[in-house]
Amino acid sequence: MNAEEVLKALDFIEDNDVRFIRLQFCDLDGQNRNIAVSELEFESALRNGCQFRSSAIKGFENAPPDLNLVPVASSIQLLPWRPQQGSVAKVTCEICYPDGRKYEGDSREILRRVTDKAKQRGITFETGVKIEFYLFELDENGEPTKTPVDHAGFFDLAPLDKGENTRREIILTLEDMGFSIKSSHHEAGSGQHEIDFNRSDPLTLADNIQTFKTVVKTIARQNGMHASFMPKPLNGEPGSGMHVMISMLENLQDAFHSDDGLLSDTGLAFSAGIMKRLPEIISLTNPTVNSFKRLAGGFIAPHDQRWHPTSDDALIRVPEDPFDLTRLILRSPDPSCNPYFAFAAMLAAGLEGIESRLAPEDWELDRLPGTLDEAVRTTEKSELVRGLLGDSVFETFTAGKKAEWDDYLTTVHDWEYDRYFETV
Repeated sequence: MNAEEVLKALDFIEDNDVRFIRLQFCDLDGQNRNIAVSELEFESALRNGCQFRSSAIKGFENAPPDLNLVPVASSIQLLPWRPQQGSVAKVTCEICYPDGRKYEGDSREILRRVTDKAKQRGITFETGVKIEFYLFELDENGEPTKTPVDHAGFFDLAPLDKGENTRREIILTLEDMGFSIKSSHHEAGSGQHEIDFNRSDPLTLADNIQTFKTVVKTIARQNGMHASFMPKPLNGEPGSGMHVMISMLENLQDAFHSDDGLLSDTGLAFSAGIMKRLPEIISLTNPTVNSFKRLAGGFIAPHDQRWHPTSDDALIRVPEDPFDLTRLILRSPDPSCNPYFAFAAMLAAGLEGIESRLAPEDWELDRLPGTLDEAVRTTEKSELVRGLLGDSVFETFTAGKKAEWDDYLTTVHDWEYDRYFETV
């Protein structure tokens, strides 16, 4: 971090009367974590980092017991819902060893390694997302219920869309924080919404997704609602996805552009790389037991490995947009993922496809893994994922996912009571 960035961050603290700063990072599951420091300690954190007990965080059990949070000074943002006097800010942090070296198991650093490797070849990526979520009612005690706030559908307006004001307030809050939001609307499910991000570089986008989740949940709660990014929260309703849009510039030129309006050979090879490796990386892009109920449940969610330029049922599609960079959309990921892991895996797989000059038709398999168990077993055999995450994180991640599956298998669920309790 250079001296100018430090000074700008300190000036920001003074100009905005910031009294507390949240040093934000995420665990291996993509859950936001933070340590708060006062404005008096922030300069020390900027220059020297803030030590934390890493072994207390899920997914860091095999990490060194003491690591440092090092703020990315340029990422500092006010939290608009907090008091304007004695205000609160957040800053994204890198995880480092006490001597200042970057900790190789930091999911943010894992994504950076992939983008840096691409830059060495003259390649940069522009990425965007469309993130879906549900809004649910709270009970009389303020606890979340499973009742959606409305029964509106695609693109409905108020009064059918009872979450419209909350969604608008979410977007205004995000824009106050410097986000660039493209659009938003009510989705197909009861109480379901979608917010679309304008494109940015993958690392910035992953940082923003982590902040976005906090904003959505906070504003929803302030409006008497509960926001859930669960991939399949309701039976009989669509699941929530995180469609990822990827554009690629090679030597500053649109590398995916083709005069026929589809994809260049480079774009086709990138798509083929993702399709080839998706069974291995899907435990990163769709990392929960519940993720696979979305993929298996229809409702326009892709469940097989097909590339198609226009079909809404396809795994990868290419929208026709003559006024923007050519982009492909991967439609299988969901918002329960750690976005740093998900983006790193997608981009690494795509780059491998380019290096190997793959073609999409060579990798149209019958189906994707149908359960988290099947997905993790496939990941365990993947040299790509092991090389991406490193041995320690790889072993910790796969062990954690197997434990999650075992816990699911040994739990008695409502479906079993409904099916068997009275008749057996």
